[in-house]
Amino acid sequence: MAKKLQMCGSESEMREVAARICRNYLHGAWKTVAPADLDFKRISGGLSNFLYYVALPPPPDHAGVLLRIYGQVHGERAMDAIVTESVIFTLLSERRLGPKLHGVFSGGRIEQLARY
Repeated sequence: MAKKLQMCGSESEMREVAARICRNYLHGAWKTVAPADLDFKRISGGLSNFLYYVALPPPPDHAGVLLRIYGQVHGERAMDAIVTESVIFTLLSERRLGPKLHGVFSGGRIEQLARY
């Protein structure tokens, strides 16, 4: 799935993927919202990851989520680094020391938007 996610070229294709992932990991209106109705934006700033803001159509009853799609993995230990980072993120989330983790899937994760 990771390779497939990285290869999604158009916004409409990625919007479909985002809707499917949100439907699988979130509850309530996320289960029935049409991909075209999502508030969906690519976020710049990820060094190797692809970041997307995904929210229910206005007026949302809660904040959107951050969809993180892992970028290309290079090097012998790169996959180990991704696993380690995911474990650390999960532990911080469980202890409420970081954003809430909604789910981890092959190729990325879905998390609460951090408020600064």
